[in-house]
Amino acid sequence: TTATSLSNRKETSYKNLRGTNGTVTFAAQWTANTYTIVFNGNGNTGGSMSNLSMTYGTAKNLTANAFSKTNYTFAGWNTKSDWSGTSYSNGQSVNNLATSGTVTLYAKWAIASIGSTYYPTIQKAVNAATSGQTVKVLGNTTEYVDVPTGKNLIIDLNGKTVNYGTSSYNDGRVITTNGTANLTLKNGTMNGEIVHAGSGTLTIDSGTYKCSVNTTILNWSNGKIVVNGGTFESTSTQAIWNNSTGSITINKGNYTGKNYAAINTGSGTITIIDGTFKATGSNIAANNGSGKLVISGGSFDASSVSMDAISAASGTLTISGGTFKGGAGFSGVYIYGSTNMTISGGNFSGPNYGVWIHSSGTTTISNGTFSGGLRGGTMSNGTVNISGGSFTGSSWDGFAVDAGILYVTGGTIRGANFSIYAPGGTVYFRTANLSRTSDGATGLNSANIVNRVNY
Repeated sequence: TTATSLSNRKETSYKNLRGTNGTVTFAAQWTANTYTIVFNGNGNTGGSMSNLSMTYGTAKNLTANAFSKTNYTFAGWNTKSDWSGTSYSNGQSVNNLATSGTVTLYAKWAIASIGSTYYPTIQKAVNAATSGQTVKVLGNTTEYVDVPTGKNLIIDLNGKTVNYGTSSYNDGRVITTNGTANLTLKNGTMNGEIVHAGSGTLTIDSGTYKCSVNTTILNWSNGKIVVNGGTFESTSTQAIWNNSTGSITINKGNYTGKNYAAINTGSGTITIIDGTFKATGSNIAANNGSGKLVISGGSFDASSVSMDAISAASGTLTISGGTFKGGAGFSGVYIYGSTNMTISGGNFSGPNYGVWIHSSGTTTISNGTFSGGLRGGTMSNGTVNISGGSFTGSSWDGFAVDAGILYVTGGTIRGANFSIYAPGGTVYFRTANLSRTSDGATGLNSANIVNRVNY
């Protein structure tokens, strides 16, 4: 007997497969297909990898990653370059990725993580974060981040730098918080404007924040900003700006602005507890809105820019502590417009005056040290009540009244010419420690005090 079969399209003849009559059974012989895995660096900046040959039905570990990408962390492989396909971990055992031909695996490069889960952008990590989670930045990057309403998260910059990227605002913005979002930033560098545009709380614990085209930190709505520390600088405008009904509390940190280190132009409040504040082209801190500027500590030195350390055009200025040094030709604190001011502590000095009051509002001074190259203090408008504090004028007078009403019920007032010099206005004097530094006399007499009334 002769049997014939086809193998690979080749005819093969067989005979005498059995010695007797009967049936012969042929079993099919299958050879497994092979396929090739190609590793794509997907924008890598270093390394190379050879293809991996695979046999269908046989598992094999993926070749360990040998690619690298500057500032990014390798996060595994994916069948799509945008991470939208199937993902595989580094060195994972795989089987049957294809039936034949070639399959490409793309390197996944992560810039952020939440726990052990990686993300290609900070934005994708923020979008995925649930309440209380921390988004960790893994490398230096350029990106604009929008924090949606309802989010409550921490962004740990992890010592890395995030530069502002393209956004619809086109204002150098690096991050915006919206709606009820609560965000904490810490431990790294952000270059660009940070805008708090919602009603939630933005907390900055640490880090370096700089902006060369706009404000560094802006409170734009009715939310709250709390700064616990860090370095903040704007080479364009102000480092800290409250332009809303909301509030900014500064507990510590270093602040430098081209125009102002901190300014309040809204109806809200800026509270400064401590910190170092400087400006390169304007007053250091100002209240120019209907709201409040409250200072209980910190250092404000305008000696390098020839401006006042603190100024206020309206609203309320309250100072209970801190050091305030005016630049050449200026004062430690200057108020004008309709500002109401209360000072209960602090050290104020300037080449001209320690304090200059040119406001139609009311000023109350109960404590503090005021020293000026010309006068310790001067007023040209409004009403001033002095019940304490020390005023010293090195060249001219302890305190001068050009216009307005001055009430003196305490304090120490000393001047080279006069303790109180009043070419205009009205002085109501009860008691104080008054002296002329040249001879120790009171320096207070009817020739120099116009309309003085003892009460």
